Amino acid sequence: MSHKIPAEIFHRILWDFLLRPEMTQGLLPERYHLQEDRQVCVYTLSDFQNARLVCRLWNKWLLNDFDVWRHLCIRSAKNSLVAKDAISRFPAHPFEIRVLVDPDPYADSDFGDEFDSDSMAGGTEVDFDSDVSLSAVDEDDATDEGNESIASNPPEENNASPEPQVLPSPEDPSDLDVDYVGEEGDSGNGYDFFAQFHKNEIDHSWISEALDLVTPIIPHCRGLFLHLPTQMIHTALEKWADLGAPTLTRCAFEAIDYDGRTSKDVRRYRSAADPRKLKPPPPPLHPFLQKSSDLHSILIMNYYVPTVSHSDLGLDWTRLREFAMVYDRQDGPLIGPMEEDVLRSLILPASENECQSLTLNLAIHGFNFNAYHFHLEARLENLTLRLACFGFGYPIPEEYSQTECHIKRFTLSDGPLLIGRHRGIPKEADVLQHILEEMPKLESLSLIRVPIVCPIRRHTDEPDANMGPYVPPSISLPQFTTLFLEDSVVPSKSVIALIKRTPNLEHLTLTSKRLINIRPIIEALRIVSRGSSTVPCPQLRWLRILHSSDELRDFPVPYFQIVAQVENLEAKRDDWLAKGRCVPFRVERISLEEFRKKYYACSVI
Repeated sequence: MSHKIPAEIFHRILWDFLLRPEMTQGLLPERYHLQEDRQVCVYTLSDFQNARLVCRLWNKWLLNDFDVWRHLCIRSAKNSLVAKDAISRFPAHPFEIRVLVDPDPYADSDFGDEFDSDSMAGGTEVDFDSDVSLSAVDEDDATDEGNESIASNPPEENNASPEPQVLPSPEDPSDLDVDYVGEEGDSGNGYDFFAQFHKNEIDHSWISEALDLVTPIIPHCRGLFLHLPTQMIHTALEKWADLGAPTLTRCAFEAIDYDGRTSKDVRRYRSAADPRKLKPPPPPLHPFLQKSSDLHSILIMNYYVPTVSHSDLGLDWTRLREFAMVYDRQDGPLIGPMEEDVLRSLILPASENECQSLTLNLAIHGFNFNAYHFHLEARLENLTLRLACFGFGYPIPEEYSQTECHIKRFTLSDGPLLIGRHRGIPKEADVLQHILEEMPKLESLSLIRVPIVCPIRRHTDEPDANMGPYVPPSISLPQFTTLFLEDSVVPSKSVIALIKRTPNLEHLTLTSKRLINIRPIIEALRIVSRGSSTVPCPQLRWLRILHSSDELRDFPVPYFQIVAQVENLEAKRDDWLAKGRCVPFRVERISLEEFRKKYYACSVI
């Protein structure tokens, strides 16, 4: 029967119903979870490989279907052979190429054992005695086992960085659907014979061959993603500078090594009178990209580029739609942008031009940022940040007062969220209300390991201490559809207050821990307010509940109480569904560890 199916129909059936659903599983490792993984090697999927075994005709069709060979990932000599065969079958085609080397898992120990881990990328110090204090959960928001204050039990930071940490075997081609593979290993003390043996066994001789292999198609490629040692990236860019990449639309440059830098270099940088003079020399990025007039998406990760001016990056900001810059390693302060560069050279150029999505994970110690900085042009819609501190509810400078924030999707990770008093004295129940008031067009909010911080002292530009309490608006927020709270201590009253204003909420993710009591939220989802003609969140389709495996083992009773409560919620919404009052509803209960493994491709954080 297979010979009676036209090749075009065969392609569409296979692509739409077999391969494309699997492509969504090409997820980045945990430390990259703030990025979208859009390069999946279809030819490594098990369903694709099985389809090739059906018959000779199917195999022939699949071998000659460029769509399934478009994304090439080379991370070993064996992969190079596969890529060589594909390139020979599709000369001058617009491939998307990834050359990837797994980082040395012992690189951190070589960087320096004396390095202070608190000063790593993303490390944050807050003087709680003088300026701020962590807000405590209301008494009725605490579980039976968790009446401690948040100040004495801050949320655990399970991961040193939001970017993007470990993955599969570097020689197994079945793992190529993962965008990036590798983990920065744990620092160790003393001489490790096995570590030294491992380092001596690493063979990267295939890298030069891989770069030579793709050189002829660089002028035709649409995507280029290099995850290599710093000097190898330099060599490749210099080699391809004359060729250029005029059809390039997306690229990523990640340096996987420290390039000889040590912890002493970072300490010297921090104490220097003019630290900018200690930055590495500029890379040969601009000569290579000067012909790439169609480039609209770029990711810079742990690869130094100068940021004194936005023109230093060598990018055409008028065309760039997606920009991501990540410095999450121990040398992040040295190779990342300086504090004064962030607004002038990154945020303003991105916002004032065509950029729609901005991701910044920067190693700037003690850097505070406010939401009003994004009261800019209407083009910037997606914002992902991992900075030291991010503030809402602070006085808006005059230059920002005539504009508003147009952000639609906001993600904040691993940094305190400060709530100011500009609109009144905040209460814990108003945390999310402050965010939505300052970002009124928000459709999706994600808080990942974010503690809530309330200032004790008022800002110098704020009204005096006799101001009244903050009164949040009560208007509906029909555009808001997604709330994602992972291991973030947000009072249940605040979530409930937001639920009442979001009739079109579709996806809700909550974390249940000793210090995070979600039972009032579950109860609120099954109770119709007095005088209301509609059920709570009638469009809610997905409720995900995250929990800690350790707490489930040591304190199982609260979890099983929540399970029983959720079952009652499911029964209630099934009844509403039968009456046409809500949409079909699904609940997922999963541990934080399994969730990160499933969605972040990382088994240990």
